[in-house]
Amino acid sequence: MKANEIEKVMVAIDGSKNSLRAGKLAVNIAKNSGSQLIIMSVIVRPSYMVSQPQYFSAARRKLHKRWNDRVLKLARSEGVKVSAQILQSSSVVKSLLDFAASKKVDLIVVGTRGLGTFKRLIVGSVSSAVVYHATCSVLVVR
Repeated sequence: MKANEIEKVMVAIDGSKNSLRAGKLAVNIAKNSGSQLIIMSVIVRPSYMVSQPQYFSAARRKLHKRWNDRVLKLARSEGVKVSAQILQSSSVVKSLLDFAASKKVDLIVVGTRGLGTFKRLIVGSVSSAVVYHATCSVLVVR
């Protein structure tokens, strides 16, 4: 791959308005660059969940699939080569970064919820962590 080429784009979808915006932008980038698009979603099982984990997992998987399918449908309508993944993990950031590295992704596209500085310190930010730790380029969409 040449320095200015993008062969694989990965977009992280969490159902938020900004992640769906990121999905639309990732579709456009993949279409214009002739890249493959990978749609990623990560299910995190809460530590407090002790009963009926199968129900939780199935319900969450269905919800994540619905989010991914919105971007998948758009990508296919634009003629983009696309695939979608739903992973289960204790860490969204680690899952995204490990998956991107294993697939040799050239660009990760993520949305941000635009939290203020104080909330960002308390809650943490997936987009900030991805930017900081990724070994490839990252585009954050507001």
